[in-house]
Amino acid sequence: MEGSIPRVSSRLIVLVGPSRSRNAAFTYLGNCTVRVLSALALIVTTPRVLGALGEKNFGIWAAVMSITTNIGFLDFGLGNSLVSRLVPLISNSETDSAKRTIGSASWVLTVIGATSVPFVILGLGNWTKGALDQAQSGAYGGLVIAGTCLGMGLALSAIPRVQLALQEGYITTIFQAFGVVIGTCFILLASSTRLAIAGFIAASLSGPCLGSIANWWYCLYRQCPTLRPALGSFDRKEARLLLSSGVLYAILALCQQAAFYWDPAFVLRLLGSQAAAQTAIISRFYQFSFVLTLATAPLWAAVSDAVAHRDYAWVSRVVRRLVLTSGLFTGLLSCFLIAVGPLIAERWLSGRVHLSRAAIAAAGLTATVQAIAGALSIVLYLPIALKRNVVYSVLATTAAVAAKTMFGKALGLPGILLSSGATFGAIYLPFAVFTVRCVVRREMR
Repeated sequence: MEGSIPRVSSRLIVLVGPSRSRNAAFTYLGNCTVRVLSALALIVTTPRVLGALGEKNFGIWAAVMSITTNIGFLDFGLGNSLVSRLVPLISNSETDSAKRTIGSASWVLTVIGATSVPFVILGLGNWTKGALDQAQSGAYGGLVIAGTCLGMGLALSAIPRVQLALQEGYITTIFQAFGVVIGTCFILLASSTRLAIAGFIAASLSGPCLGSIANWWYCLYRQCPTLRPALGSFDRKEARLLLSSGVLYAILALCQQAAFYWDPAFVLRLLGSQAAAQTAIISRFYQFSFVLTLATAPLWAAVSDAVAHRDYAWVSRVVRRLVLTSGLFTGLLSCFLIAVGPLIAERWLSGRVHLSRAAIAAAGLTATVQAIAGALSIVLYLPIALKRNVVYSVLATTAAVAAKTMFGKALGLPGILLSSGATFGAIYLPFAVFTVRCVVRREMR
């Protein structure tokens, strides 16, 4: 007979109306806070890192960081699959099944993390070989550090998903904020001691790793010890179930990251490290737009719960507000940056990197499209819309990558930055709006 989850299940069963809205608001505000902290940290550290490494080495550092911090698809979608699996188990107080699921997911993620390290190191090394050969000593050692931190992060990534399934994702944000603060301190220390690229990569990734370790301990030993699996808790059937349902989520993660977050790596390969440095600076300008875009992702669990309770009015209200807020804020930010962005960069970085308004405008269009798509994704990640979402995401991402590869050198930096916004705006957004309207109107079952 299944055990009970007295500390959490009673709250999940009644998460409707105001209770669901309250937890969703806490999670959303918590994620916004973390994103703002991250943006502020980038504003503070970028001039220091640029001054310590120089423009070329800074571009390489930024490209490596953009990839290693945005390879979520390497978990094969198991994280999102874990959320979908845990929500009904916790709601029904099926403790034993929930513990088996968490244990199985943790073991699989640990194996993936351990085996992915050499592939990440070799892949990054091959992709950026020309630039790395011209970099200062220690660049290849930085890849080893990046791969190791990535593997550790994958092994611990089940815990934030457990908290998301409990609709207490705001707790995750506390430890993420801790990691941002510690990482920022490490970067400032590295810049004052003039470390090589490897030292800056270690400083950048060590803070988030420490935050993940602290969150793992708090979740399993303080927040919900009744869900702590035994050391040998592994069920082969459960692991296969999680992986089989996670493939689609992995494809979506790969599409999102290849289209929107790997531009520094594309630019590094096609245009060189100086253009990659410019891309990194522009992306830092738009970090505040990503505050709203990335903060919407954890609301997926709340929307899933609302659909299960047939509270479509709540879903419609939330999506409409998120689309308007994200799209309007990012559009206004883009106009502001087009007008004064080059002047801000000139004074902020003491003239070491020069930006064009065309590149800022291209990145602004892409950021606006990404913000609207991110707001719609809280519905598009639901099982009833998932397969269609994958099809159109693959089409849009394929078109974006092809455009970057084919026209990158001809159109320069603005062409690469514009590709994702143009293709997703033309291919993906019409489908996304139509699908969300169908879900809200209960036309998809």
